[in-house]
Amino acid sequence: MRYFVCHSGAMTEQPISAEGTILVGVDGSEPSVRALRWAVEQARTRSQPLLVVACWTFPPMLGPSPYQPPISGEELELAAAHVIEETIAAAGLDSSSGVEWRRAAIAGAPAPVLTELSGAAELLVVGSRGRGGFKGLLLGSVSNYLAAHAGCPVVIVH
Repeated sequence: MRYFVCHSGAMTEQPISAEGTILVGVDGSEPSVRALRWAVEQARTRSQPLLVVACWTFPPMLGPSPYQPPISGEELELAAAHVIEETIAAAGLDSSSGVEWRRAAIAGAPAPVLTELSGAAELLVVGSRGRGGFKGLLLGSVSNYLAAHAGCPVVIVH
């Protein structure tokens, strides 16, 4: 798995550890903004750092195809980093928040990536549903999967 970390807007490839963090999965949706706000308060209360993660994958294809995606992996990585920055801004997380945080745009589907990282995290926080289809569902497929498979306690913020 490739990990990319944003530092002052620049992406660098490096290993990521969620050790001792409150892990927050974001996708730019309003539920993920609320999840990040909730996680910021927990981080402040518990004096723990945050790790804010957005995942990216290539669009799925049905069967063999000569189709080439119109977007590169690098562009998808940058889009995921942009989602993180927008979510952080919308949640009001900044240097005056009194919370230490890191960001990571990670190649892979959100459920397995967050499950893997959750093994070292103290807490995993996600929104109740994100940008996926079937917006009428009360609990999204990623949050449902994480509730059953994460390696740490999970909070699903509605």
